[in-house]
Order: sequence, then C-alpha cells, then structure tokens
Amino acid sequence: MKHKGLLLVGLLCLISLIFLTACQKQEQEFEKSFLAMDTLISVSVLSNDEALAEEALTAVENKYMEIDVLTDRFATGEDAQKSDICCINEAAGKNAVTVAPEVWEMISLSLDWNQKTDGAFNIALGPLMDLWGFGDNPTAPPTQSAIEQVLPLCNIDDVVTDQSNCSVYLKKRGMSLDLGGIAKGYATDKVIEVLKSYGIQNALINAGGNVYALGARASGDPWKVGVRNPRRSVDIIAKMDLSDLAVVTSADDQRYFIDDGKRYHHIMDPKTGYPANGHMSDTVVSASSTLADILSTSLFVMPQDKALALLQQISDVQGVLFVEPDGTIKITGDLEAFTELTGSKIVD
Repeated sequence: MKHKGLLLVGLLCLISLIFLTACQKQEQEFEKSFLAMDTLISVSVLSNDEALAEEALTAVENKYMEIDVLTDRFATGEDAQKSDICCINEAAGKNAVTVAPEVWEMISLSLDWNQKTDGAFNIALGPLMDLWGFGDNPTAPPTQSAIEQVLPLCNIDDVVTDQSNCSVYLKKRGMSLDLGGIAKGYATDKVIEVLKSYGIQNALINAGGNVYALGARASGDPWKVGVRNPRRSVDIIAKMDLSDLAVVTSADDQRYFIDDGKRYHHIMDPKTGYPANGHMSDTVVSASSTLADILSTSLFVMPQDKALALLQQISDVQGVLFVEPDGTIKITGDLEAFTELTGSKIVD
C-alpha cells in the first residue's frame, strides 16, 4: 500500500506538471497603442488571462498619460494648470512651485546627473530649444548673438529645489525646464512596475524609440530589438537579444534640418548652444530605462574620451553602441555578447 501511495503521489505530480505546462503554453499576446508624450507608444503583453491583460494595458496607458500631463511644457489653457512643468516655468523669477513626487524625483535625478556628466545633461535648456524652434520646422540656425543672449537663461545652477516641500524655483524670468531627456524613460520604468503589479512577467514596450524588453517572448526566447540606421531609417544596423533590459537611442536624424549642406538637429550641447556633433547616434542598454534615457542624451553630447570614462564608473549599464560621424560602429561593455551587426551600410 505504501508503494501504491507513492505511485499515486507521483502520478498527481506528473498531472500537475502537465497541467501547468499547458497553462503556460496558453499565454497569448495582447497589444495596445496610443499617443502620449508626443509619440506613439506600443505595448505588447503576454498573458493567459485576457481580462487581466486588458486591465493591465489600460493601467499602462493611464500611467503614461499621467506623467505626460505633469511634464508637458507646451500645455495650454486648463491643461497648463495640470502640468507641473508649465507651472514652474510660468513662475520663473517669481516664486517656487510645489510639484508631484514623480516630477520632484525626475528633477532631482536630472540635477544629480548634470553634475555627473559635467553639464552635458541639462533640463534647463527650454529657452535654447525654443530659440532653435525644432517644434516649428525651422530652416535656418539662429544667429550667434541670439544664442549668446539665451545661454545665461540655461544655467542649471539657477534651478533651486527644496526637498522639505517638493518645491522648485527658477531664479530668472525667461527660464524654463524641459524634461524631454528623462520623462519617457522614467515613465517606462513606472509602467514596468505597473505591469509587474498585475502579474505580467513578459512584455515589450516601445515608447517612441525608448524600448523595454520585460521577460521573454512566448517561445521563451529573449525579445529581439533592432537598432535603426541613422541615415537609412528603414534599415537595421544591429539586432539585440534582450530580457529585462531597456534600450534607448539618441540620434541626429529625428528632428533636424539641413542648411547650406550642414545638418542641425535637436540634441543641444549646453556649453555651445549648438547641436552636438560627436556622434550620429548612440544606443544605451541598461536595466533602468530612466538611466538609459539620461545617458543616451549625455553620451551623445560628451566628448568620446569623457563618455567612455563615465561609462567605466557606472555598473548598471550593459553597454553602448555608438555610430560615429564616419559611419563606424563602436560597441562598449557586454553588448557584443547579445548584439548582431547586420552589415547595413551607414555612409555611402
């Protein structure tokens, strides 16, 4: 009887294993796309519970929208009153503004990384971005004198914060903050927390080039993420096999214009007031989407030697894929282990 009991237990365990395996195979992919943070955001989740998946996708959209509202510096009317960034900018030179904890965290991180990157990451570039007018399809660069007049309004030291009441104060009238270099990455990390709270273990998020690969595909293989050719947008220059990692690319081909044969793009060097020209693109891979977002902008602006020196000090970055002005591809860190170059030609 004892042996029969053991046999019965073993049989039940085998049945349970088969049942669990069957449940796992039933996972389906559910998708949702929406506009937020000035871009198209696409989210795919794997689940064997359709109702749960749809609820999680709605929560994801709500979180992106929530952070979008708080950080939109171009909001108008009633929407401007909901935007902490609009309120801060409107109060420049007048008074401090108490902000939501998430906005406070983004600004605090930004100030910290401004120091770590020797000023390359600067959220006080609102006046400079407005001068260049990349939101209005510019066709020519501003004059040198106009840039020199605006740069004093971009001094990060004139951003005063008070942790005791989560307030932010801009010392000079005309100053304005722009969280474009951190907001999408930060929001994506918050969204990953949302998905995990719903028990979602496998998902792929693409927030306008800010990608996060959570877990794995339905097959169990890592998610495949492509790195776009900065001179031929339909081509992929590299493919990465990723799991629980964020990928963020900064490039000179997203918002730009050509004047007298020279390319002017929207990634500004805070020290010169002109577009940075050290790279065509850089792609940062990290477990933190926030960090990848910050670094993709910072490394694009920094000289190559300083960028590589900074990377050596950061442990939670898997590596960076740089595309240099001559089309050369350079890969740092551990990226080679899970990156395949396609051979796509960048420069003719």
